[in-house]
Amino acid sequence: AKHYLKGWFLIDLVSILPYDVITMTSSSEGLKNLKAFRVVRLLRLIKLIRVLRASRMVQRWENHISLTFAVMALMKFAVLLICFSHWLACIWGFFGLALQDNLKCVD
Repeated sequence: AKHYLKGWFLIDLVSILPYDVITMTSSSEGLKNLKAFRVVRLLRLIKLIRVLRASRMVQRWENHISLTFAVMALMKFAVLLICFSHWLACIWGFFGLALQDNLKCVD
């Protein structure tokens, strides 16, 4: 975590700020032509390259541990099942909160 804070954290923080919205709401034309926004685009590109590099590292790791296709498919199915169950539980909870005034217990 310390290594991330010293290295990539600032780039990630600057790259996620909504500069497009800021320039659209700004009234000055000079702000739209600032070179700083080009730098932000460059930082976003650097972040994208880092993500692509990380995906290659994950592929190398997968080849190194050499899981069979059946095991990989089972792991993907388990992750999808957990995500889908979570989403359904969230929807169920949302309906419970939205309809809590209309629900009445009958003895």
